[in-house]
Amino acid sequence: MSGITTSIPTAPPMVQAPVIPGPRSFPAASAVPTLTIQDVIRILKRYLFLIMGIWIFVFTCTIVLTYIWKNWYPSYLATALVEVRSPIVPPALSQETQMVAKDIIEQTMNTQAATIRSQTTLQDALKDPLIKDTKWYRSFQVGENIDFGAAMIDMQRRFSASAIHDTNLVSVGFSWRDPGECKRIVNTVLDTYYQSVRVASQEKTRNELKKYQDQESNLRQDLTQQVDIQEQFRSHNNIPLLQEKRGSFGDQVSALTQLLAMAMTEKDQYQSLYEMYNQPGAMERIAETPEMRQMVEGDGFVRTYTQYLTDSRISLSTMKEKGLKNRNVQELENRVALMEKELNEKRRQLISDTYRDMRERTKVDLDTVISRVAGLNNRLAEAKAESSELEKQLSAYLVREKEIDRLRKQLESLGDQIFKLKLQLENPELVRVSVRGAVEPLEPDMPKWSMNLPAGFVLGLILGIGLAFLLEFMGTTVRTPSDVLRQLHMPLLGQIPSQDEDESSAQEMRRLMLESPHSMLAESFRQLRANFLFCAPPERQGSILITSCSPSEGKTCVSVNLAVSLSQAGRKVLLVDANFRRPGVAQAFGLEESTEGLSNILIGHSDPDSLVRQTPHKTLDVLPAGPLPPNPSELLSGGYLKNFIAQFSTKYETIIFDGPPVLVVSDAMVLSSVMDGVVLVVRAGFSARGAIGRAKDQLKRVNAKILGVVLNDVKITRGGYFREMYKTYDEYQSPPALPAEEAEETTDKMTKA
Repeated sequence: MSGITTSIPTAPPMVQAPVIPGPRSFPAASAVPTLTIQDVIRILKRYLFLIMGIWIFVFTCTIVLTYIWKNWYPSYLATALVEVRSPIVPPALSQETQMVAKDIIEQTMNTQAATIRSQTTLQDALKDPLIKDTKWYRSFQVGENIDFGAAMIDMQRRFSASAIHDTNLVSVGFSWRDPGECKRIVNTVLDTYYQSVRVASQEKTRNELKKYQDQESNLRQDLTQQVDIQEQFRSHNNIPLLQEKRGSFGDQVSALTQLLAMAMTEKDQYQSLYEMYNQPGAMERIAETPEMRQMVEGDGFVRTYTQYLTDSRISLSTMKEKGLKNRNVQELENRVALMEKELNEKRRQLISDTYRDMRERTKVDLDTVISRVAGLNNRLAEAKAESSELEKQLSAYLVREKEIDRLRKQLESLGDQIFKLKLQLENPELVRVSVRGAVEPLEPDMPKWSMNLPAGFVLGLILGIGLAFLLEFMGTTVRTPSDVLRQLHMPLLGQIPSQDEDESSAQEMRRLMLESPHSMLAESFRQLRANFLFCAPPERQGSILITSCSPSEGKTCVSVNLAVSLSQAGRKVLLVDANFRRPGVAQAFGLEESTEGLSNILIGHSDPDSLVRQTPHKTLDVLPAGPLPPNPSELLSGGYLKNFIAQFSTKYETIIFDGPPVLVVSDAMVLSSVMDGVVLVVRAGFSARGAIGRAKDQLKRVNAKILGVVLNDVKITRGGYFREMYKTYDEYQSPPALPAEEAEETTDKMTKA
């Protein structure tokens, strides 16, 4: 490819809405892809011609097949009616009796319909010579014999008999391509049925009647026995009085229960008190209580002795104060000591007697309470036993009452059944059957244009739409922007239409921004540039890796055109060819492949500044890949790459690395781990969802920051995004032509200016 020698035209400035710098917010994809109304409309538009073609094909086939069917293989339906007339109900019968008769007729109609289409009736009809002489019967001939089984199966399939709702008619029909034979077969079957009805026996009805009468007799015996027991119970017991007693017994049991609870509480109190009196040291503890002291000091002897002792102590004290030490003083002291001894002895005696009396009295009270508890328990047991016996008798009485009601209802139901059966046996006119023979049908029953055409119309649409959705969901590749958001769960930075769809685009996609800056494809890259600039903060756009999951997806094309677009916007850009196996960046700009490049920098043999190549764009430089090293992954994982990025980040605002595919070689994994962001290029209709998912997972494992996806080579399809965009863009880019005179005046003014 020749080098670029002409000046590169600058793209017109883009008018964009103000965007807040920083991370761009993309809608979170749901865990399970959902199909929206917009997706349905898009699918229908995309496969519109397919849907219309299938619909027209199916509808046309329906018309042709219906025409052939109607003219060469029609199906006639001969029908007849069997009337099951109601019996003549005498006026004396009640309305309930008339309803019973109506139920009998409805049951009989269903029975007659089942009898007509029964295997026995049809087999007898097939033996009739009139049916054997038909073409339908002879069509089952195998050699010299007739396949009777096959004829029977076909007869059951073609023959129908059903009761007509809200009437006393049974509809009978047979479908076949010969109208005359249809009539003959229907009438023959009805003749066979009518003969069987006339000679039918009523033995089944009699057997059922006898069975119901036996059941009625047994039920009456049971009912009589239960009624006798109930009457005997009533004669010996006054039911209201028993119910009143049940209530009084309940009150008595409740009162005794309360008294027993109170007695048990009192018993526990006396038991605790008696046990306390019998504990060691209980008398000494009781003697210290204020009540015991007050009782002892209140005794007459103790009170007199205490007063006398007090007076003696006062006299002794007076004598000692006077200093007397005669014999009288000594005697008084001896008498006071003796009195104190006797007083203390008296007190101990009183405490012992009182303690003994209290303990014995408590024991008596405890025995009394225990006796009362036993009596209450006996009374409560007797009351409960009487109440239980009474309750048992009343429950048995109520159970017998319910049993009597049940037996009476069963007798009433059996009476109705017996009445119906007797009515059938005693009234010979109850079931009267008359046959209205079939006539030869004038028109085919099948096919029907009114049914086949709507069915073909709907079936064609269903098949077309179903096939469209089947093709849509069976595809494993990513084809539309909605697939990126809905299935890959990654933000979409831009979508590049196919080069074949834009006639004004350059021959080489890598030179698109250079040779066709005003084409729709170039505008798509400008939109990609706008989304890229606002997908992350400026500090996260210093070094960007552009890669794909597999070769031939257009990552080099996107790298070159995005770099040119960024440089046209005034951004200082360095485009680095990091694909050592298939370098193509230098060729895109018409530069000769250099023998030195990124690989020389990675081994530290060259000055990076001397290897950078300039392009016709002042703000865009290119660094070729250089010679293919034997170990690209090891070189990329060394420290020279990080030093290179750190050195050139001060000179360029954005460094774009055109890397190899993620799933082919490991170079892209190493590169992505040191980049500020990664852009994944996906070719529409080429990249499988599984491969893209694996590439995404591998990038995530090395903590790569995926900025988004660029959907490349998007085809223009019906219902697609670019179909209307192309038309609108062309109209917008092509202003209306001026008249010749105005154009000449405008040219003169511009020349003079």
